[in-house]
Amino acid sequence: MAVNDEIKQFFEQYKNIESAWSFKDGCILLSCVEMYQATQDLFYRDFVFEYMNDLMCNKHTRMEGCTDKLKIIDIYYGKVLLWMYHVSLKDEYKKAVEELIKPLRAKIEKQSIQLETGLQDASEAFLHEWYITQSFYVEYETVFGYKEHYSDILKEFEKVNNIIFNSEVNVSQEVDLRIIELYLMTLIDTLNVMSMEIFEYYKALEEMFKKALNYFLKSDFRRTSNSAPAAYAILKACNKGVLLSEKYWFIGEELLDSLIQNKLDFRDLLSSDVSAGYLDTSAIIMAYAQFISKQ
Repeated sequence: MAVNDEIKQFFEQYKNIESAWSFKDGCILLSCVEMYQATQDLFYRDFVFEYMNDLMCNKHTRMEGCTDKLKIIDIYYGKVLLWMYHVSLKDEYKKAVEELIKPLRAKIEKQSIQLETGLQDASEAFLHEWYITQSFYVEYETVFGYKEHYSDILKEFEKVNNIIFNSEVNVSQEVDLRIIELYLMTLIDTLNVMSMEIFEYYKALEEMFKKALNYFLKSDFRRTSNSAPAAYAILKACNKGVLLSEKYWFIGEELLDSLIQNKLDFRDLLSSDVSAGYLDTSAIIMAYAQFISKQ
């Protein structure tokens, strides 16, 4: 079966198995958005709108008149709702986005980042959430917020970067590659929605991305890494012009080919209760979307 057909089949079979809005849904819907952007196939656009409208109805959080019910967990849907607004220009989606920004800003202001090298579970848990919320926050600031909080956003990235690449860590000690991959995903998706008008901020994040990628490529990533987030980050960085395609595209393509050969059967994940599995599934789909949209 062709890759695109496998992906469509996955979405057709995907069911919301949570009792509340979830990280899993946020990941899967983002990958569906990426496929629509890559193919312009209405199947993907309609899936997102139908799924979200049904979800909002079932969870009694229909945006119209109910935005006061939105909670921090709903931020997982921020980027999807922002995309839905851009596509439809319906005020109900913009209103939902505005409501989601309020608890997100409050959380960021109070957040104490605990990302210690070697504490893999805690680190991954933080970066899963950070990935799906950070680029939403930056995109909102770019489109609606007049970029007023760019400096705060950069400071948070600098803090996480310093923790990941702690100067006290012995050179012989390896940063967990899973952490690096999630960090690369977050950086490239943030760069994708950040305005270059404030060039020093954009350039700072670009340098962080290249530093993290250099660490990843110097490791034994082909043997020890899951590679789905890295494949996506590398291919998207090439498409964005952050990396030279002539130098890096083949690496992302090689990683994606390996993933497709070994992990394309997504159906086993339909009943999975592992959030990381859904993020990896989403990353494979998004990597494929970047591959077929090569500029």
